[in-house]
Amino acid sequence: MGRTPTGSIRKRGDTWHIDITIDGTRIRESLRTANRREAERRAKSRFAPLLIRCEDLRTQALIQRLDERRLASPILLEDAWEQFANHFARPKCGKHQLECYRSRWMRFCAWIHECEPQATTLADLTEGLVVRWAEHLCNTGISGTTYNRYLVQVKRIYTVVTESSKSPFDRLEKQRELHIQRQPISWIDVQRIIDFLPEASEEKLLVLLASYTSQRLSDCIHIRAEDIEDGVWSLTQSKTGHRVQIPLHSNILATLPQSEGYLLPSLVDQYAASRASISRWFKQVLSDLEIEEPNEVRNGRRSFHSLRHTSITRMQEMGTTPLVVQAIAGHTSLAMTMHYTHVTQRQVEDAVALL
Repeated sequence: MGRTPTGSIRKRGDTWHIDITIDGTRIRESLRTANRREAERRAKSRFAPLLIRCEDLRTQALIQRLDERRLASPILLEDAWEQFANHFARPKCGKHQLECYRSRWMRFCAWIHECEPQATTLADLTEGLVVRWAEHLCNTGISGTTYNRYLVQVKRIYTVVTESSKSPFDRLEKQRELHIQRQPISWIDVQRIIDFLPEASEEKLLVLLASYTSQRLSDCIHIRAEDIEDGVWSLTQSKTGHRVQIPLHSNILATLPQSEGYLLPSLVDQYAASRASISRWFKQVLSDLEIEEPNEVRNGRRSFHSLRHTSITRMQEMGTTPLVVQAIAGHTSLAMTMHYTHVTQRQVEDAVALL
């Protein structure tokens, strides 16, 4: 690798000269001017291309040394996850998101071991192999959104661990995503759901938490008694890692069990065994109460996550400022908060009445 260039300009008699050493070669030239500013400009114009070239050579040499070091110490596929999780350059995210990274990487490794057993290290991954893996993903029938998440997260683990800007995943292209926005459930229907569920049941408390705090399913299910102090729920959101503090509504406080640890222990176990089972249960509740789905796909659909949309929309409808709603929801930006805010029929009627 080349040495760092050194040098200076000096005045000899009435003329400025430059004395510079680049990669061990000393260059001394007259700048043919008696003006210092003009001498500095000429020196920069004359030698800038050489300095840039020298810097490029040093950068290329450094990249080559890093590549040689990686090849000399191949990283096992299974070890890559632990290195990623502890790497300073990995994306900052919550426990839930980090678990998504781990789960998708392990499934990727399982497919590699099954279809190409001799590929055991990151250095063994080729473009052809990852293209076959991508084709396998497409054949499983997953959505474009899920496919893209696999691609982004697996590629990111590779590039972070190898500290390389290039990867065998570079040729893979994202699929077109069909964005179906969740639709809120009307506040009247939310009250019907709460009244429909058995008193003192974990399911009733779960719906109350989601409806009155705007938190996600995972965070509501994993609420602990020690997270609540003086009626305020303090939690670190599992998806984003954001820390939020939410005063609990009186309807929630009235139903909290007097216990320690998880307040919804049965649902915690059910969620760990099958997250989809909670979604199926809630869908069945909507069906039992004849709460209809929107007719057209473009209008979105309803699920348990709709309660988060409902709660955020309800707060805005009641006059809560967007910044306060953003703080409660734990959103990074106001734009995301507005994404969760829907115009209700009541707001439309009130607006027309003002005309």
